[in-house]
Amino acid sequence: MSREANHKTSGRYGFTLIELLVVISIISLLIAILLPALAAARDSARSVKCLVMQKQIGVAINSYSAESKDFVIPVQSPETKYWAGILWEGNYVATPKAFTCPGTIGFDLDHQAIPTSTTPTAKNSNWRSVHYAVNAQHISANRLPSTYPTRTVSWSAAVQFSSIIEPSKTIMLVDSRHATTATSGWYYVYSYPTSGGHLPAIRHNQNNAINTLFADLHASAIVTKEQADPWSTGLTNFSLDKHDNWWDVYATE
Repeated sequence: MSREANHKTSGRYGFTLIELLVVISIISLLIAILLPALAAARDSARSVKCLVMQKQIGVAINSYSAESKDFVIPVQSPETKYWAGILWEGNYVATPKAFTCPGTIGFDLDHQAIPTSTTPTAKNSNWRSVHYAVNAQHISANRLPSTYPTRTVSWSAAVQFSSIIEPSKTIMLVDSRHATTATSGWYYVYSYPTSGGHLPAIRHNQNNAINTLFADLHASAIVTKEQADPWSTGLTNFSLDKHDNWWDVYATE
């Protein structure tokens, strides 16, 4: 074989600089197109997982009720046991992490304030910082309407499931946050917000929806009627519906 033939068969071929730049541009364009879709899909998956967690908590509350003369779990017992701690201590849930919302964008997802020990008591004050809030309007407690806005709270005055007229329209549990601490949830919420704490958390669907568990144990994402910064302390007009009555056991019209 001649030297010329050998040179031709052993020659190497590669990309030119222009071809390489074209490939890099195409890859960059694909990344720019796909990243927002991937982020949206990840947010959607977190929201769905959060709904599933709420549903599981609803099943746990229902199991508690079956052993407690049909009463919904109270915000806290007369012995100052918090509702999430009561469910954990009674083995209605498998782990304290059941009360951490996977969709908590802006939250500490590990949320160390929630008890992580294998032996926390239901009196542990960290149970107050769970990511889900029970309805303290009429379901898990009672705020006397005659003294609004300084209503008296009876923390252990939970109702019986059988007294809820339209359970599919009555809120039991919502995503929550503490108004003064953006990275903390809160364990109860009223039908009206306060700047001192216990607010529903608008943290799904690009901060436009709140995951909500109803008394019939179905969970859904409720789109808010107004756009608002979920970390603001000024949600003084916040309501999940215009009648502000999904919180009420008795008045749903």
